[in-house]
Amino acid sequence: MFKFLKSLIKRDVTSASTEEVSGKPINSYFQKELDSCPHIKSECHNIALEHLALRVNLNKTGNKLTADEKKSLGINTRLAITHELVEILTSEGIKQKDPKEILSSIYYRATFAKNRDDSLSKYKSTGIKKYTLMACGDERDCEWCKSQHDIEVSDPFSCRACGF
Repeated sequence: MFKFLKSLIKRDVTSASTEEVSGKPINSYFQKELDSCPHIKSECHNIALEHLALRVNLNKTGNKLTADEKKSLGINTRLAITHELVEILTSEGIKQKDPKEILSSIYYRATFAKNRDDSLSKYKSTGIKKYTLMACGDERDCEWCKSQHDIEVSDPFSCRACGF
């Protein structure tokens, strides 16, 4: 039993990067999130991918908008926003409360999905064939997640409504 538990939690330092564990690179998860995001211009997905892969930082280019530019765009003048970030956003993206959070939420949703898939793949490789879905049990649950609570499944899938 100890060997089995150890195989579940053992961390392989060589594969601890954000690249492949389950066979799918993190960029494919980023691309999926970008494709469904109405706030990033489709022709700017490659720039957003560079930011998400931590090769560039669109928030720290040093080319910040002035207070007047932010005012004219309807952006909170207290936020530090760069020209490069604004250039990749749609008009709907610029109208968000904090446009910098758009890329952060894409990053976290994609890495969460990859970690979930990697964990499920690792569990299957250790012999686990079924698992039980559990909702959070709070305000974060959508109706679909609530309806799936305590259901036993054998194939990985996620909620189309909330992404979990």
